[in-house]
Amino acid sequence: MTLMNDFILELDGLSRDNYTICYFTKDMVSKISYRSHIVCCRFGSREYLESYWNELVNLVAIKIQASVPSMAEAYNVYIAFFCENIDDALQFKIEQDKYSSRKIVFKKLMPEAPENLEKLLEERLFRVAIPEDVGRSADVDLYLREKGDDVYALVSNVSGRVQDISDSYINNILAEMGIGGQND
Repeated sequence: MTLMNDFILELDGLSRDNYTICYFTKDMVSKISYRSHIVCCRFGSREYLESYWNELVNLVAIKIQASVPSMAEAYNVYIAFFCENIDDALQFKIEQDKYSSRKIVFKKLMPEAPENLEKLLEERLFRVAIPEDVGRSADVDLYLREKGDDVYALVSNVSGRVQDISDSYINNILAEMGIGGQND
């Protein structure tokens, strides 16, 4: 991630003592090259967060999102809000707002050291942890979908996990349905 040191956003009517804003970009690897844009804001109180979060979202949409070079970047704008002692209702309201960007509320202080903030953002936004026990059922799910929608629908309606279904059992079901045979 790259901290954009020369970037400044000012919230009207709020002293800089009551909030801190920083802006990161992250190069993403995909079929195309693009960047994710992450704006972090620490508010000094719940009241300031409640009063100014929407203004910050609008500023990010105008100053950052409107000027990115591609649609991929426009769809990868994140705003992280940091504020202690906020209630679940406010967090829900902010995070469910669909305008402009994805919003995440951290109920804690924003790390002061950029490298600690970067680590927190990496973990929350860009790391996908898949539990070890998911692999087998995901493989079975993919296998069933490849055999056809009818087989997938039939087997997925069975209660419980479908981990122990064998190839011969699937082929028998396919044969009974007239979709395939024993030797497919």
